[in-house]
Amino acid sequence: MNITILSIGNKMPSWIKSGYEEYAKRLSHEHKINLIELAKPDDMLKKIVAQKNKNYIIALDEHGELLNTKTFAHKLETIGKDITFLIGEAEGLSPDCKSKADTVWSLSSLTFPHMLVRVILIEQLYRAFSLLKNHPYHRE
Repeated sequence: MNITILSIGNKMPSWIKSGYEEYAKRLSHEHKINLIELAKPDDMLKKIVAQKNKNYIIALDEHGELLNTKTFAHKLETIGKDITFLIGEAEGLSPDCKSKADTVWSLSSLTFPHMLVRVILIEQLYRAFSLLKNHPYHRE
C-alpha cells in the first residue's frame, strides 16, 4: 500500500524529523510512505484534487471520528486502495480540505501541536500494520 501524508509546514525541529523517520523506516519494508510538506493550505487543496480519484483521502481533525487502535487498523485494512492523510496547520485544516476528504478521523480527544501529529500518525500506522500481522509491537 502507498501512503501519502500531506502536511502543512516544512521547518520541523530535529526531534520531529527523527521520530517520524524512525517509524517511516520501519514501515518502508512493506509500504511506500511519502511525506509531502506544503507551505500553505492552498497547496494542500491542489494536491487533494490531484489525488482524489486514485487515493482514499483521510482528513485528520480533532472533531473527526474517534478511533481506537484496533478500529484504526481494521479501517486501514478495508480501504482497498492507496491512502492520503491530511494534516493541517496550527489552526487545523480548512473547511474546503475537509469537505474534499472521503472521511475525517481524529487521532485523539486531546489537542496536539500540528507538527507532532505527523509523528503520532506514523507511529499509529506502524502499530496498526503490526497488529494486522500479529506482530508483538502492539500490546493490550
